[in-house]
Amino acid sequence: MTDPPNDLVSSAEGSGLADCPFCGGAAQINQIGNEHTRKRGFEVCCVTWGCKTKKRAMVLRHSLEKAREFAIAAWNRRTSDDALTSRDARIAMLEQDVIAFCAPWAVRYARDHGLPDGHLHPTHYDILERAGARMDDFTRAALSPSQPTGGETS
Repeated sequence: MTDPPNDLVSSAEGSGLADCPFCGGAAQINQIGNEHTRKRGFEVCCVTWGCKTKKRAMVLRHSLEKAREFAIAAWNRRTSDDALTSRDARIAMLEQDVIAFCAPWAVRYARDHGLPDGHLHPTHYDILERAGARMDDFTRAALSPSQPTGGETS
């Protein structure tokens, strides 16, 4: 077998590769196999020491140049700012839904299980707190051995 042509294997300079999406380091593209091998394609990886980010594009029916294009396109694909903003808005809405659904249920559960007014089961308290609920009027209950731990249902 012969070595691949030099124009197929290149480093980040002039190759059209974006920086690593995780560490910001340079990327390089490496050829795997050649036109005569069954396993052929390209792998783009970050060259920063310790960063193991990589993307591989293997082909059977396409040329190596097409595999190179696939690998570069896959490496350069990033989530758009619009998608991130939409995701953040959806998370905020879900947090509000968790609070709206869980708060009344947690208060009723605490009352039904004999906890003092204003005390919530620790699991329920933690869920509401993580969802961003204002917890000024509630206390995280300390459970005695006779009280349910949250794994039981009633």
